[in-house]
Amino acid sequence: MPTLAAAEVFRVAIDLGGVLSGEHGIGLLKRDFLAANLDPVAIEVMRRIKAVLDPRGLLNPGKVLPPPGVIPPHTVPVGAITAGDSC
Repeated sequence: MPTLAAAEVFRVAIDLGGVLSGEHGIGLLKRDFLAANLDPVAIEVMRRIKAVLDPRGLLNPGKVLPPPGVIPPHTVPVGAITAGDSC
């Protein structure tokens, strides 16, 4: 689970029209936020492609896409964390 600071950064990035991923992929810290950043159809297409390329689920199990039905973790409102807060 990401820290509150990470969750706020992800929320701001998404709210400003940014994306969570770059050339190196999503990673576990951002994985569960993918649903907040991409259309459900896009995620389903990714699941289907992975299933075709990895039918036994041996390649990076649980690390590429959030489990089906995962709702993005609660994120704090922008500005809710100040410099003095600990995460």
